Amino acid sequence: MLNYFRLSADKRMIFGGGEKYRQTPPPSIAEFVRPHLAAVFPQLATMPIDYVWGGTVSVTMNRLPHLAREGAIFYAHGYSGHGALLTTLAGELLVEALDGDSAAFDLLAGLPHRRFPGGRFLAKPLATLGLLYYALKDRL
Repeated sequence: MLNYFRLSADKRMIFGGGEKYRQTPPPSIAEFVRPHLAAVFPQLATMPIDYVWGGTVSVTMNRLPHLAREGAIFYAHGYSGHGALLTTLAGELLVEALDGDSAAFDLLAGLPHRRFPGGRFLAKPLATLGLLYYALKDRL
């Protein structure tokens, strides 16, 4: 979907990228991400990768995070592959809301969200098929 990168406070490269439309992680996350890193930064193609992480991506229909509250419980999820940036924003809005100023949180919480079509059994396969279609279209 996208590649993202930045330097950490100690001047180390933080890089994420690639797409995988299965629920199981690759056998080696470092080797999975290496070609994506090399495509953006060829000079880093053989550099050692010290730390890795992986997980599934929560994608919403409108590709915007879903912020809401149920009574005293606040939550935020569905960053649609943009979590490296949007989790920071959501965290700041959650802190503001818990501190008594919920105007910005409520603005994002008020965005309309729809469920993926297909119901309980077909929503994930249909969403995966749609993502694969657009990924293929991007490459052609």
